[in-house]
Amino acid sequence: MEHHENTHFWLPLSIDCLSHPLLTLEEESFHRMIRVWRFRVGEQINGCDGNGHTRLYELARIGKNQCEIKAIEEIKSHPLPRKIFLFQSLLTAKSMDLVIEKGSELGVTDFFPLLSERCTARLNNRATSKIMRWQTIAEQSAICTERAWFPKIHPPLKFQELQQFPTLPILFCSSDPLPQGELSKFRGKEIGLCIGPEGGFSPREAELAIQFGLIPFTLGEHKLRAETAAIAILGILTHLPRS
Repeated sequence: MEHHENTHFWLPLSIDCLSHPLLTLEEESFHRMIRVWRFRVGEQINGCDGNGHTRLYELARIGKNQCEIKAIEEIKSHPLPRKIFLFQSLLTAKSMDLVIEKGSELGVTDFFPLLSERCTARLNNRATSKIMRWQTIAEQSAICTERAWFPKIHPPLKFQELQQFPTLPILFCSSDPLPQGELSKFRGKEIGLCIGPEGGFSPREAELAIQFGLIPFTLGEHKLRAETAAIAILGILTHLPRS
């Protein structure tokens, strides 16, 4: 049987729960830890609340439908190197799930579903349930990459509401090349990325983007699918040095 050493395991704990020396895990947490990951008594795991608070635990007891873990010590979590805001126009369910999953792995801290003119996907009266689903996907992806901070899914924004972020440098995915020297604006502690739907942004939205101070950017002469563009640009932003 495989042995685990200090495996990162997310526990749905509040700050108050983190202070308890002994915790009981049931249902999904128990199933994942014992049935799927096959942890054994004495093995250590990392637990966090998604807000940068992490603690080392040891599996103390395994019961039929529950197990107990005891706290060993606090673990210092490194602060986020930068905050990445992704303004993603609504896509089909499968594509949107993919963007949130991979975006979380690549370090996006805040997701804003964007309601742009050419979106074919609609939220209608399912906005709350969709946000809950996307939040779960984001958290599960963060767990896989051992992040102590979980991304946040924000309520949908209308395109015009992008003007609420006047001090945030935002790359606007378009057919225009990035102006010389503009990349230096994205070396700070906060950066943003605005991605259109499958049909791209409308001419009116492109004009508004410039008015709002967004910076046009393209990955080349060939068009990419919306979800591919988001993942590709995020990979670049993630590795930009921070000044």
